[in-house]
Amino acid sequence: MDVLNLTGLHTFVQDLRFFVIAPSTTNVRIWNRPCGNHDDFNINFDQASMLANTWPCPPTSGLTYQPTTGVTLNTFNNVSLKGLWRMQVQDAANLDGGSLQTWGLKTCVNNFCRLNVGNTFTKGAGSLFDAVNCAVAGDTIRFASNVMNDTIFLGADFLNINKNIFIEADITKNIHIMCTSTNATIVNTAPNVAEGLEIKGLHIHSSNNNIGAIKNQGKLTLQDVYLYKFPGASTATIDNSTGASTDLIGNCRIIPRLIAN
Repeated sequence: MDVLNLTGLHTFVQDLRFFVIAPSTTNVRIWNRPCGNHDDFNINFDQASMLANTWPCPPTSGLTYQPTTGVTLNTFNNVSLKGLWRMQVQDAANLDGGSLQTWGLKTCVNNFCRLNVGNTFTKGAGSLFDAVNCAVAGDTIRFASNVMNDTIFLGADFLNINKNIFIEADITKNIHIMCTSTNATIVNTAPNVAEGLEIKGLHIHSSNNNIGAIKNQGKLTLQDVYLYKFPGASTATIDNSTGASTDLIGNCRIIPRLIAN
């Protein structure tokens, strides 16, 4: 993590201490009472900077340096990015004043979860499959405005959902979910407590003639969902296991699936 564009106005910057505070409350004092009787600041911080912590006085060069000796921005490695990040500036004296004008963060991410479905790919960044797999309890997965009149084909895979999440779409956008798995297209094992799995506004197809569109083993709520069943199939479109519950809200339908010759 780097700190960018840390700028502000203050007379006698040696009065100041700067802290970066993560949503988890992990914090690092990146800059501790720099320089002396100098005014203002314009600086960046990077733990790998070749300039070490040799900033000029006044510290207004706009160049990039390592933070104060004895601290490291690497403290934030593997810390969750989700939430509110803060820059805290402490003024150790009451004889001078100023203001923080700008600051920013630059991060390198290897576990980013994209909850906005922006394509119809089977897997990969922006896909429904990846969004479901990386979501955590309480998340809502939505679809980008350009995803409409499309089919998301999962191939031989299926959506195995074991957490309380909300998949929200608009039934008029005509977004279809299909697969050729030997399992149902969606297998819900979300806990049978709290919200469970909620799905709104999708067209969900049975994966084959011998199984339904959804295998429900937990708590399931469907709102404005169309379920597609193979013609002549003997299985239910929603297969509820013992102890599972399904609530249907709004305009839910079962529709015979047309099979091309």
